[in-house]
Amino acid sequence: MRHLVPLGTLLLVFLACKPPASTPHASAAEIWASQVKEASAKSFETKPEKERLEYAQGFENGAAMVRKALDVGRQPFVLLPEDRAQAMTPKLLSVLPEGVSLETESLQIEMDAATGLRIWNWGSASGSAHSRGQKDGFAWALSHHGKSLVSPHQRPELPKRWLCWPHDSSSVELETATREVEVWWRQDALLWRSAGQGFPSQRRWRSADQGWKPRFVAIQEDVMWLDTADHGAVALDLETGLIRDLQPSPNPQGLEAKVEAEAAAEKARIDAMVKDFAPETAGQRWREQAYGPEAIATRQKLRSEAEKGIPEAMFHLALSLAGLDEPENLEASEWLRKAAEKGCVEAMSTLGAWHFEGRHVAKSEALARQWLEKAAKAGDADGKHMLTSLFENP
Repeated sequence: MRHLVPLGTLLLVFLACKPPASTPHASAAEIWASQVKEASAKSFETKPEKERLEYAQGFENGAAMVRKALDVGRQPFVLLPEDRAQAMTPKLLSVLPEGVSLETESLQIEMDAATGLRIWNWGSASGSAHSRGQKDGFAWALSHHGKSLVSPHQRPELPKRWLCWPHDSSSVELETATREVEVWWRQDALLWRSAGQGFPSQRRWRSADQGWKPRFVAIQEDVMWLDTADHGAVALDLETGLIRDLQPSPNPQGLEAKVEAEAAAEKARIDAMVKDFAPETAGQRWREQAYGPEAIATRQKLRSEAEKGIPEAMFHLALSLAGLDEPENLEASEWLRKAAEKGCVEAMSTLGAWHFEGRHVAKSEALARQWLEKAAKAGDADGKHMLTSLFENP
């Protein structure tokens, strides 16, 4: 006999087995807003009642900066550390809002070392409940949701080696093992082009008044240092052009003048050395020696002996006259021929070479062969070698 189950009991069992009604899922924006409100509420619990609303509005605004940056994939606003600016003064990353201007009287660090973000002074009520909330909201959102936007930078070390900027040049070239940089200075701007291994060249610039005029320059892996006329040593990030650090000048005043003087003296020494080895200089020096008192006295002595009929004196007199002015060249050819005719084998081979080249005598291969054959037959090694080289080799 079957047991009958009351209808009410079946209804209860059916309701118990039915899946619960679905509840709508919260959107990412709603979750974010909830998190912001919760964090804001915890932060202003200790604040006076009259400041809480203003603080909460600032907190939400500061958090929204980070959220918007995450949405568009750009870096957000950033705050200066307490030791670099007045407390609770908001800073701005990237492009300035319309109508906002910057103080330019003195330089300030523009890149936060903790985050690698750009820092600009921005107009806001310093010390107000809103600005305090904005600062706290920004810091909370960045630490909880913006880690992907944080790119810390090591504080650059002051270089130990500097290149003096030449006073007569508008640009200098610098390089490390992996990077090359060319820098230009104008009265209103600083421009540079940098290229790392395997990467295309990138160009950057920034406004720079006369106080930026470089005295010395140095390069590190991702930083360019300028020792400036008025601002001391300035470290510029090569990628962004932001000021990463400011230091007192490590180079004493007047050092550049000393360096430039030493460089000018070294250049003058090298230029003089090059000039000494230049053909025109060597030729001028030879002529000065050839017409000097000692050379003139030597030629007078040789002429005296040559006029006595000594072949060797005739030959050496011809060589001492050759290469001077035209009258001396003509006299040299006459003495050389006389020496060859008198049996000086050196004069024979030399006269043969002169005829072959047409130097101070008529150019004639027949006469050249004739005198070289005589020199070779007389046993002159030079004459034999020239005869073989010029006439007998195929």
